[in-house]
Amino acid sequence: MKKAVKFHMIEKDLELRNKLRLLSDVDSHATVRILVVWSISAWLIAGAAAAARAERPSHPLAAGVRVIVSAVREAAAENDVAAERLCGDRLTEFLVRRAAAAAKNLSEEDAAKAFLLGLGAAIDGSTVLRAAPLMNEVFLAAENEDERRQRLAVLGAPTLHGRRDLAQHFVVSAALAILIGPEAAETMGTMKEMRDSQGGSGFSFFDLAADMAGIAFANHVREKKLSLESLAESFTVADFMPKIGNLPEGIPSEAFLKRYGSIWDDRFIQHRSEIRRQVLSLPGYHSRCDETGSPE
Repeated sequence: MKKAVKFHMIEKDLELRNKLRLLSDVDSHATVRILVVWSISAWLIAGAAAAARAERPSHPLAAGVRVIVSAVREAAAENDVAAERLCGDRLTEFLVRRAAAAAKNLSEEDAAKAFLLGLGAAIDGSTVLRAAPLMNEVFLAAENEDERRQRLAVLGAPTLHGRRDLAQHFVVSAALAILIGPEAAETMGTMKEMRDSQGGSGFSFFDLAADMAGIAFANHVREKKLSLESLAESFTVADFMPKIGNLPEGIPSEAFLKRYGSIWDDRFIQHRSEIRRQVLSLPGYHSRCDETGSPE
């Protein structure tokens, strides 16, 4: 069953990719519309594969994610009544540190994933993860509606470089990297921006940078290149989110297609690669020490 689901997922992914490459040379507007369909399809297929792999009716990480969400809710409640309330980037740093501290008490097997999923559930103010088909089980189990309302009432507005939307992109993409993998998570972020270019807020490279930063953060935490201990002690926004002042945003679809061609065009790929380079050159991924005390 596992092999059949995995093969079906790969087969459908390749089939859709090939169709989209042909369409990109013929009808740019059709391409954008089908890109959105492909994004949703890839998401559902990945979710189906995850569901097929599950051996228990409840998500195995639900208890750990609940610990993280509860820790963030309690930290936010403390801050809400503090004499000097934290806000913006400082609030984000405070909440991430408290989440990492709570994750240290979980089993080594679950700690990193529960931490990342819990951040997505607790710092994002939207319902995007709770409403995601076939993937929302862990988030619904981690926090009921009453608890969610309590959290949102005291959460405030945690930001990255002063922007609430970037914080939400960061934590949601980090969670998606755990749920469906980093490549699929980045694809979903790109598709979301393509959709926004169709009469919405426009394509934002700022948002895409936050997506990519969240995915890089998730990869390093999951692979234990970043320890929960260090994040609990010294997480800072500047260490993990680039402050790129010259990135374009609000780009409508016609302007995007004229300037970048498509998401497979070298112009777009080079721009995305530069963002990735800047993300991975951030201080959070350097000057760390290994277990012997030597710089990595």
